[in-house]
Parts: sequence; structure tokens; C-alpha cells
Amino acid sequence: MTRKYIVRLQSDEKSYLQTIIRKGKTNAYRIRHANILLAVAVNGSNMSDQEAAKAFGCHGRTVENIRQRFVAQGFEAALERRQRDCPARKRLLDGDGEALLDF
Repeated sequence: MTRKYIVRLQSDEKSYLQTIIRKGKTNAYRIRHANILLAVAVNGSNMSDQEAAKAFGCHGRTVENIRQRFVAQGFEAALERRQRDCPARKRLLDGDGEALLDF
């Protein structure tokens, strides 16, 4: 199966990802996304989606989504989680209501 979204990392991006992994001082999902990007990069390990998913304990669709986000939205978007279109639940209080709670 041919890949629709090809990940090509520049040297500064690659070193930044390796720094994230080496330090381990960030959220676990960012470390996993950094590992996945390094693994599926054409100029890196060039793993398939299924190999990377098995290696990092996630679903193959997750790897595909990270690749797609990298190509379409950029480097930082690929490291973050996907933003929801609408919140999971509506806010119960607005800013004025919250201000009344802080006394």
C-alpha cells in the first residue's frame, strides 16, 4: 500500500524530536508522537504504519493520523493531540458565574 502522506524530517526537526525523547520531561503522548515521527520518516527508519503501531503500542490509524497532521498542519500540530471541534460538554458557568464562586 502506498502512503498518501510522506514524512520528511529536516535535521533540526529530527534533533528536536530526539531531544524530546531523550529528556522525557514532557507529556507521554508527545514522546510517543515524536517516536512515531522518527520511525515513519522516509529519511529515518522508514517503518510501515503497522510496524510503528506495534512498536509503540498504538493503533495503525493513530500513526496514519500523525503522518497526516504532520503533512497538512505542520510539525508542532503533529506533536499535539487533535483538537476537538466542539467541547465534550457545555460549560455550566460563564466568566461571571465563575467570578462569583471565587470569593
